[in-house]
Amino acid sequence: LIHASRGGVRTSKGEADAERYKTRFDSMTGGFALCEIICDEAGKPRDYRPLAVNPAFENQSRIKADVILGRSFLEVFPDAGRAWIERFGRVALTGEPAQFEDWFGPTGQCFDVSVFQTEPGKFGVLFTDITGRKRAENALRESEEEFENLANAIPQLCWMANGDGWIFWYNQRWYEYTGTTPEQMEGWGWQAVHDPKLLPNVLERWQASIATGEPFEMVFPLRGTDGIFRPFLTRVMPVRDGDGKIHRWFGTNTDISEQRKTEEALRESEARLRTLGDNLPDGAIYRYRI
Repeated sequence: LIHASRGGVRTSKGEADAERYKTRFDSMTGGFALCEIICDEAGKPRDYRPLAVNPAFENQSRIKADVILGRSFLEVFPDAGRAWIERFGRVALTGEPAQFEDWFGPTGQCFDVSVFQTEPGKFGVLFTDITGRKRAENALRESEEEFENLANAIPQLCWMANGDGWIFWYNQRWYEYTGTTPEQMEGWGWQAVHDPKLLPNVLERWQASIATGEPFEMVFPLRGTDGIFRPFLTRVMPVRDGDGKIHRWFGTNTDISEQRKTEEALRESEARLRTLGDNLPDGAIYRYRI
């Protein structure tokens, strides 16, 4: 079937399709390899051999095409282990596709991999190098773990919320004091440990901070596991991104029960001194020892 004419040479539809697919193959940004599985006498996958790779293969894998083509996987990477061979073998022999992310030891990279059978015993591998992203994720995870360890070590109750006020994390001391669970406290569940009479005012102040981006500071009681409400000084600071947008809030609740008791005792002591002074006879001299 005549499909097109180019440079005076008429091209069949099949040839045009093949050229179109080759163009797509060459322009793919992800690495691609067409491979065949190598089985032992029992039919169990023991190795595989790349048959063809696209131009992006070298950029994504850091492996030269002329190094891998014509040789088996274990010839090139004898110490790589069998995990990759077993995964690819299942796809090549069963026809069931697979997708996974994993680190490849020989090159020190992490790949996002999609594998599919092209015909029995052969398979295609489409992969993308995600090493940078994975390292950033791991660094962030380690940083968050360090932060949580620090937050769990301080005496205050601590928590973090999204920019809209949805609380997604509390430190361990919060749960120890309130006797609650993460499921109970997620989001706006914290209202359950507030004094119902004062809660409307707390909500009004907190929502005003969310709307304006201003730090929040307030003293209000929180109920402990013993059912007793104790006063806490609560401070909440916004955490902004590079554009100045609030993407997180960090809050602390500090128990000021002892401070309140000390203040009350001081007031009572001062009141007794005033009463004593008012009732002394004129001209009387007294000493007060602290």
